[in-house]
Amino acid sequence: DFQSLDLSTTAWAFDAVQMLNDHLRDAIASEALKKMDAIDTQPLATLVDLELPGCEALKDLLASRIDRFTERWLAVDAFGGSSALLFEWQVDNFGLHGTGLLLEKVGIRRPEAAFGQRAAARIGAE
Repeated sequence: DFQSLDLSTTAWAFDAVQMLNDHLRDAIASEALKKMDAIDTQPLATLVDLELPGCEALKDLLASRIDRFTERWLAVDAFGGSSALLFEWQVDNFGLHGTGLLLEKVGIRRPEAAFGQRAAARIGAE
């Protein structure tokens, strides 16, 4: 019986070594959906970033949590009060997808695709 951190760490580790095959992705997705209400926010963000099959509900749950976090964060001093809020939420990041949602909530939009392409080309040239 996996805890949420175990489930997300296992999924992340298999993905990192490129061994997260379709059968394992399906099994992890199934387990995550069964336990989604008990998954803490940071492990949830990890699972969402893996884009598991059939897991739109996980994305929706993360978006809901990002909404709640943003409301609380903006209600306090965003810089002075954020450490206590992050500790309360037990997160040090919201993953790639969740961080993008958080940034959008505070008015910071993703750059255009051309920006990413220029950056990649410049990095590759150096």
